[in-house]
Amino acid sequence: MGSEGPVEGRVRLRVEWDGMRVLGARVVSRRPQPQSLLQGRDLPAAAVILPRLYSVCGEAQGVAAQALASAGELDAARVRTWQERLRLETVREHLWRLGLDWTQATGQEPWSEWVRTLLHERERFLRDADASAQWARQVQRQLYRGAGLETSDAFDPDALQAWIRASGTPLSGLLQALSSRLVGLGRGRFNPMPTGASSDLLRELSGRLREDPDYHWRPDWSGQVFEMGPAARAEGGRQGVGPGATDVIDAWTRVTARVEELHRLLGELARGQPATGHLAVRVDGDAVLVAVEMARGTLVHWARLDAGKIAAYRIVAPTEWNFHPRGACQQGLEGMEATGEGVLRTRVQHHVMALDPCVRYQLEVSGA
Repeated sequence: MGSEGPVEGRVRLRVEWDGMRVLGARVVSRRPQPQSLLQGRDLPAAAVILPRLYSVCGEAQGVAAQALASAGELDAARVRTWQERLRLETVREHLWRLGLDWTQATGQEPWSEWVRTLLHERERFLRDADASAQWARQVQRQLYRGAGLETSDAFDPDALQAWIRASGTPLSGLLQALSSRLVGLGRGRFNPMPTGASSDLLRELSGRLREDPDYHWRPDWSGQVFEMGPAARAEGGRQGVGPGATDVIDAWTRVTARVEELHRLLGELARGQPATGHLAVRVDGDAVLVAVEMARGTLVHWARLDAGKIAAYRIVAPTEWNFHPRGACQQGLEGMEATGEGVLRTRVQHHVMALDPCVRYQLEVSGA
C-alpha cells in the first residue's frame, strides 16, 4: 500500500497547505538505481540479480532483464512464456491492491484467499491452462456476479453504479466504500501514454538514456510527461490517444479502470486465451533497450556494454512518469481540499494509491 515514511529512496511529496486547500505541490522521485551492483557484470548475471532486488513487480523486472540478456535471440516460445508471466503478475497485483490494500484503507474484509492461491499456484497455472481457467472463472464469478459481468466478455462502465448498488459482491462492497472517497479526488489533466512502446518512443528513450545520466529520474517524450497504468491503457486502447490528450481524470476513474482491467484479464484466463502483452527490444550499437508492459505501466531497462560487460544500466519505471515533477501526482495534489491535516494526509494517500498502490512516499506539509 502507498504509505508514508522517511526512508531514502521513497518518493518525496511537499505540499503548501493553507488549512483548506493545497496551494502548491512538489514531487521528487530519485529512487535508487541498480547500476553500482551491475557494473562490470554481464547481462545474464543482471537477469539473475535484478528479480531479487524488487519485491514489487519482480516478475516484470525479471522478464525485462532476461529479454535484455537475450535481445539477439528472442524466440516466439520464450516471448509467449514471458507474456504469460506478466499477465499472471498483473492479475495478482490488481487482486492484491484492490483486495488487500484498498480493503485495509476502507475497513473491508481482505480477499486474501485469491491472492494466496495465485502466489502459490503461479507456476502450475503457467503449465496448466485448465487449472488457470478454472481458478479465473471462480474468482470472476465471485467478484463480478450480477448484471451479467461474471460471464460477459465486456465490461460496461455505464452500468457500473447500478451494479455497485445491487450486486453484493466483495468488489461491489469495496467500490461502495470507495466512491465517496475517490470521486473528484486528485483531478488533473489526463495525458495517457500511447498504447504500446512505439519505435519513435524507444528511439528517443534510448538516446536520452545514453546522453543524460539523470533522464531516468524525470523522463519525458518530446517534452511531454505521460500517465501510465490501467486507466492509460484503457483510454489508449479505446481511442488511440497520443500526445496532447487533455481529458480530466480523478482517483475514482483510475481505480475503476483497474477493476475493468482485472475483469478483462480474468476473462482471458477463463477462456484459455494466450497473453498478448507488449514487449519490445531496441539495439543501438553497444546499447540495448527493452520495454515491457506490466501492471503499473511500461517498464524500461537499458544497458550500455563495454567488451560484453555492463558499463551503464538504467531502469525507467512507471513511477518515474506518474511521480514526475510535472506528472499526474503533482497535478492531482494542486488544489486538493482538506479541512484538517489528518484529512489531507488521508486524501494524499488515496490519491497516491489510485495512481500507483506500490509507491512508498514521504509527505511534508507546510504553511498550515
